[in-house]
Amino acid sequence: MTAPIVKSDEAKINKVSFLGIPILSANLDDVRSQLWSIGGFNQARSTKQKRAIDKFFPSYRLQDSYYIEFRYLSSGNLFSAKRQYRPQSTHFQNKQTPISTRAVAAELSQSLGPPTSMRTPSTASAENYSAFIWETDKVKITVDRKGSEIFGDVFVLYEVKTDPYFVAKVDPGANLNPAR
Repeated sequence: MTAPIVKSDEAKINKVSFLGIPILSANLDDVRSQLWSIGGFNQARSTKQKRAIDKFFPSYRLQDSYYIEFRYLSSGNLFSAKRQYRPQSTHFQNKQTPISTRAVAAELSQSLGPPTSMRTPSTASAENYSAFIWETDKVKITVDRKGSEIFGDVFVLYEVKTDPYFVAKVDPGANLNPAR
């Protein structure tokens, strides 16, 4: 069940950044250089040689997160960024309490304004939670739980609205290897 909330400020949502990385204009080199510059992240060995995905584990930054993950298009431009939270943290309260989607959304609302829609996944259980979405024609930001389940870990997903299978056209007359 999805319900639109209010008309949000599209300019703020389109200018969103994650860890100082602008979501709409970043590419693989920008992401890697920014994360190495600010420090506090270890890149997963399985993604060091990959061009389509980067996965980083926090060593001393973002201690309330399991990992952050970046996915790229074939051109190297950023397609999505995901922050997977741990089940419990002292970030939102000064005690080890479960992280809620509402608390994460409230933190994002300070910079993005109110969410453009809210979704309440219904299950057979009596307990429900709310998923929050900020969306424009260029970007979509989702605060939800893994598997859309009440006991799933909270994540924030930043997605650029583009065709992930788009391959840029290359001019046949262009010199692709100028060094040779």
